[in-house]
Amino acid sequence: MRNVPFSLFLLALVVGAAAPARAQLGAHSLEVEPFVGIVTFDDFLNLKDEVGFGGRLTYNMTDNWGLEGTFNFIPNAEIDLGDIGDDLDLPQTTVYLAHGNLVYNFILNQSRLVPFVTAGGGIANFNVDNDDEIAEDSETDGEVNAGGGLKLFLSRTVALRADARHHWIFASEPNQDPEETDDEKDAESTSNWEFSGGLSLNF
Repeated sequence: MRNVPFSLFLLALVVGAAAPARAQLGAHSLEVEPFVGIVTFDDFLNLKDEVGFGGRLTYNMTDNWGLEGTFNFIPNAEIDLGDIGDDLDLPQTTVYLAHGNLVYNFILNQSRLVPFVTAGGGIANFNVDNDDEIAEDSETDGEVNAGGGLKLFLSRTVALRADARHHWIFASEPNQDPEETDDEKDAESTSNWEFSGGLSLNF
């Protein structure tokens, strides 16, 4: 009996996806999309997985193609030192992600379900708060990302949205042999994942 509500929920999603669409992602339309999700960081960054918040603004140039701007805020990410860090008062890092993307929507005939893929690039900022004992440190690195997701329209103007996105952040570390180059740091490509869900408000 405990599975009955969950089964009804799944049935509602299936029926909703199969029903005729009441919304179209038409040319010259706008989407405003608040979201919440979790970011899993590369081991190189020494940060624990953390919840993030953000928003997207998308301008649909055609029925299928859109330009998207995203801002993601990950507060108080903890340094990951494994078991040895459990008893330490470690500084926390606030992470900001800002990027522009190209989006392609797959408009399925007579369906409320709209799959999409996206790719783009931007910046990642890491702001370490070390209280008063050590000076604060801030670093901004380049990033590129790619992913996709689904939109399930509940009405002409409101849809549920789920995203999975891979971020390649080109983080820096001290150069082991700075005499070989003018750069003081070497760039390391790090692999990070973002999984998020939210609303899509269409105008």
